[in-house]
Amino acid sequence: MSGRRAPVHINLQLDEPLNVRKPAEATHWTERFIGHVAPGRILTDSELTHLVERLSSPNKVLVIGGFHKPDTLLNESLGRLAMMPNVTVLCESIANIHNRLFIDSIDSTLSILDDEGKRSLTPDVVITFGGALVSRFVKQYLRNYRVGEHWHVGMTDNTIDCFQSLTLRIDMEAGSFFAQIADAMRESVDSDYSARWHEVAREARQLHDKYVSSIPWSDMSAMSVIMSMLPHDCNLQLSNGTSIRYAQLFSSRDIRRSDCNRGVSGIDGCTSTAIGASTVYDGVTVLITSDMSAQYDIGALTVDCIPPRFKMIVMCNGGGGIFRFISSTSNQPELEEYFVVKRHFPLQQMAEAYGFRYFEADSEESLRHNFQNFMEVSDRPSIMAVHTPAEESAEVLRGYFKRHAR
Repeated sequence: MSGRRAPVHINLQLDEPLNVRKPAEATHWTERFIGHVAPGRILTDSELTHLVERLSSPNKVLVIGGFHKPDTLLNESLGRLAMMPNVTVLCESIANIHNRLFIDSIDSTLSILDDEGKRSLTPDVVITFGGALVSRFVKQYLRNYRVGEHWHVGMTDNTIDCFQSLTLRIDMEAGSFFAQIADAMRESVDSDYSARWHEVAREARQLHDKYVSSIPWSDMSAMSVIMSMLPHDCNLQLSNGTSIRYAQLFSSRDIRRSDCNRGVSGIDGCTSTAIGASTVYDGVTVLITSDMSAQYDIGALTVDCIPPRFKMIVMCNGGGGIFRFISSTSNQPELEEYFVVKRHFPLQQMAEAYGFRYFEADSEESLRHNFQNFMEVSDRPSIMAVHTPAEESAEVLRGYFKRHAR
């Protein structure tokens, strides 16, 4: 405890599936001590020595990056750390770190592992940095297969224990922390931990490519085309929900910056955030959103400061596609009445009313054909509606996570 008066974050475990009623059981509470290191700008020699000893081989170390602004020092330092045979770096698309040694498709990789594979790759030490994680797979994995230590690095007043195993909070900038750690680490050859993670990631990528090449027109096939055609120097904004979860399945290594309104699990304000970003970022800003998220923040299109370099892709999949996929809502009889939005969304009329160029796609061919015109330099911002089938998209996504298990 820091001794300061502040809000308290309390984690309550809700067992899945959420829609099954179970008799109440007695709760058994346990205490756990969470250490706290607040070194300021750099670790002291004694702190550094102590932490490096706990990270040295044969200990297995897993670094996981949540949402974070681009940081050259962080990227370079983690690249050096990832060269250690006992260290693996997993990063989400909105962590904004890029290196061939990083595994940047967490859900795709974890989804092909069976219980024994997960158990064999369970780390001794997990180090997280950045904001809230999107990946449901990594959160479930590290809650079910308890790790010895979990450190979180970052400048924050919040202590969030998403794996229910936090042991140490380190209050310093992630780039500075990993730079010191990477300088102090000594390579050892007595670990194949990183090599085994990368073998799984390679197999997952091959299965991903095979699956995506065989699926019908759907949200996933559309996202595959979009992610492959985005210019390398663009700034990508993702709405909360379907868009960010699909983007997590595709590599974002060549995209300058990826962001999402992540942390409160709401879809309000995604368009407003993207428009604001486009006014200050150099180059093109591309927002990938969905018809439900777009409707929640449709008033953002009325502001008069939207630059021509703003491009908005709306996945028109019948509204609330994520609810057709997740187990707690997909089988509910109230799904189509209360969870999804099926009413007509007059996106073309709105685009024309607010001065946007308008494009549509309803197949891979039309998407590829219209995408270049949509992205070209113009004197007006642009909107593209990508129409995909609702139920088929949910089935395709379910099939993706059943494609194989090691």
